[in-house]
Amino acid sequence: MRGCLLTGALLAGCVDKMSFEPVVEPGTCTMQVALDGSTGTAQTVGPLALGINGADICMHLDATRNTRVHFAAATAQEPGPASSYLATLEDRSFHAIVDGWDVSIGNTDTHTFMNLEWDPPAGQTSDVILWVRGLHARAPTTISLSLFDPLE
Repeated sequence: MRGCLLTGALLAGCVDKMSFEPVVEPGTCTMQVALDGSTGTAQTVGPLALGINGADICMHLDATRNTRVHFAAATAQEPGPASSYLATLEDRSFHAIVDGWDVSIGNTDTHTFMNLEWDPPAGQTSDVILWVRGLHARAPTTISLSLFDPLE
């Protein structure tokens, strides 16, 4: 779990609440991924060992042949009611576009994954960054990435 400390009106920094380590986004691409929305083919990356600082996955989303398009990213399912991961989709200047959220499946044998979805502009390309990080030290996961027409 991550929190931010405030000193007066100044932001002193964000820390991991479990260890009080500062959370620092890498700011460089761990990997480059290109997705073509006209094929709808998903790519899986990893496994990645993600600590609290995580990894930046730089993506080129090509929706030039789409009249409607949807982007989705998800970690692998894990047992329990909460995911071990956080994710933020950012523009190339590292400004947040949307945060991911947990999706849980099942009432008795619950499994959860981090999910992030966004509707990029259709008919053009978008260059974005997916910042994925673990809530615990070096938790490995795979990440499924897809760009597709949501009505096909």
